[in-house]
Amino acid sequence: MIFSPSIFGIMIAAAVTMIFFGYVSKGHERRAAAKTNKIARLKVRARKLDSIIVGLPAAYLPKTLKVLIYTRIVDSLTQMHTLSGIHSINRQIESVRQTLGTLVDLEPNAAPAPARQKSSAQLKEYKHLLKDLYSLILEFHSEGTLPKNTTHTNLEIIKSLMLKVTLDTYRTAANAASADNNAGLAHHYNSMALNRLDQDQAISGFDEEIHYFKEQISLLDQRMRESIALLDKQDGLKDAALAEWKAHESAGNDWKKKRF
Repeated sequence: MIFSPSIFGIMIAAAVTMIFFGYVSKGHERRAAAKTNKIARLKVRARKLDSIIVGLPAAYLPKTLKVLIYTRIVDSLTQMHTLSGIHSINRQIESVRQTLGTLVDLEPNAAPAPARQKSSAQLKEYKHLLKDLYSLILEFHSEGTLPKNTTHTNLEIIKSLMLKVTLDTYRTAANAASADNNAGLAHHYNSMALNRLDQDQAISGFDEEIHYFKEQISLLDQRMRESIALLDKQDGLKDAALAEWKAHESAGNDWKKKRF
């Protein structure tokens, strides 16, 4: 069959049209998939940030980091709203913005309340949350949304907080050992804390902790010396009693020899 030029042209145009619409359709699918994936990533990020806010007590989460976290939650929710068009997200954004506004109005140098004694499991969870925050800050910087100087400052704060959690972990373990009258194990944990502080000399602001652990080691050294002295005294009393008994037994044997 011989096609006329006009029919042949129509066939080519139809083929090109099909290819074009196929390409457009594939492109639309790729963009839709990319948008869905980005919304999912933003949702995971917002949840992680919220978990950090909820999970970390004030002693391990200073105002600087709180402001950063709430700001990033607002940013994540705003992007989610733009991509999804879900109106209810606006209410979440407004709620977080109000919390952020209240936080910004607080005294900049207000010191957080001292942390109560925590269990080893709780302290482990705090370190995990701080590691998550560290990774997220690196992500913000790699995305170009957090300047280098701000990134460095916040990462240094987190390093300091992670050291604080480590020291509190040693403190908790040492106190538990001391309560069990295991002065040797308590001494070990306090010494480990001092060694860690010695390794991280670049991190400042731990003079109080250094004094505390040195004082604990000194007290434990004295406690162990007193225990050793008491054992020596008890051994001496045992030796004296044994010698007295042997002398008494010997005297009894002499009396028997004389009697019989």
